[in-house]
Amino acid sequence: MKIFYLLPGADPQGRYVAHLRQILQSVAGEGTTVEVRDLPGAPTTLEYAFHQIYSAEPAIAEIHRAGETCDAVVMGCFMDPFMVEARQACRVPVVGIGEAAMHVATVLGHKFSIVVGLPRLVAEADHLVTRLGLRERLASIRPSALTITEMRAGSDEEPVVEAVVRKVIEEDGAEVVVAGCGSLGDHFRALAPRMGVPLLDSRIMGLKVAETLASLHRQGLATTSRVGLYAPPPDVKRWVERQSVIASR
Repeated sequence: MKIFYLLPGADPQGRYVAHLRQILQSVAGEGTTVEVRDLPGAPTTLEYAFHQIYSAEPAIAEIHRAGETCDAVVMGCFMDPFMVEARQACRVPVVGIGEAAMHVATVLGHKFSIVVGLPRLVAEADHLVTRLGLRERLASIRPSALTITEMRAGSDEEPVVEAVVRKVIEEDGAEVVVAGCGSLGDHFRALAPRMGVPLLDSRIMGLKVAETLASLHRQGLATTSRVGLYAPPPDVKRWVERQSVIASR
């Protein structure tokens, strides 16, 4: 089984992509290969919805191409940008790490909280929760006030993350806590043994849900619906080829 994990932003030095590849491959099921790729030339983060515009077209093209050789695709941004477009363009299941992590959280506990980065991302995460129909299961959303760069800097920021996690558990009643940014995942896995409730690394949740859906797809048991919202446009390949020409200029 092959899973394609797309980081829908640029990682100019390639360090985070290499780190992410190592983490995901270490938890992948036996026989699963994880391919991790970023989008050179795209914004380095998608902390603002504005930046998603400049990642959307190359991301959809990459996802379409990955669907020809992979068993499932993971969109590696917690806010799950352009998921409808990705699912319309891809012949295999496409998983958003935000959606995957929140649905896993609802199986593991009654109420879950989300810890995001910048304070303004509380509103964006709240919008995602509403779109997924999970508001009744949400305990809270709290910011860590960390940028993605700070999250990836190492363990120095771990006490900041721990303080927020403790608040959502002790004050908000969270039974499960979800990392509202993939880059918080390392901190969550480090803190998990001493928090007393499940702490979900959304990157890993995305991978494991993708493996499950890929298995269902390969066995012909279930796959993405091709009617209604995710119906594929008849001219997908033409637009993907157009994007490839533009990217090569």
